[in-house]
Amino acid sequence: MKWLPTTPVVSTIQERLSANDYLRDMKFDFEEGDLVLENGDFGTVEGIDAFIQKVVKFTLTEKDQFSYGLMNNIFQASDQAEFAAEAFDLANALVSQVLSDSKPDSLNGLGHTIEAVESIEKTTINEKDFLLITLRATGVDDALVIRVPYPWW
Repeated sequence: MKWLPTTPVVSTIQERLSANDYLRDMKFDFEEGDLVLENGDFGTVEGIDAFIQKVVKFTLTEKDQFSYGLMNNIFQASDQAEFAAEAFDLANALVSQVLSDSKPDSLNGLGHTIEAVESIEKTTINEKDFLLITLRATGVDDALVIRVPYPWW
């Protein structure tokens, strides 16, 4: 199933944060559900990779349990109409997310970076289910396709 709106869902948030400026974070393997070890130490990501990791993290976090969570019923959608409605809701949540601790000198939230969500697709790769979220981000010339694994729990 694929949601491809005639016009992308666009952020209206004025303060922008480049995806290149995302700070270092511990690297997480969302398919395995664990932190990544590299050379006997915890792996890290920063910049665009840290931004992508945050998109995956917030998309997989249940909004009913955590204030920053964006997960809705998109993973359970059984037909195209339901999937399209859930994808539209998720796209709006992505472009409008601003965390409560966000300040002008310390922007926090995906809505400061995601300029537009162009499509969301449910697909299978190597017998595993994923969402592919195509979006535009501040500081990145080309569209990003972010692969979100279906929750394993």
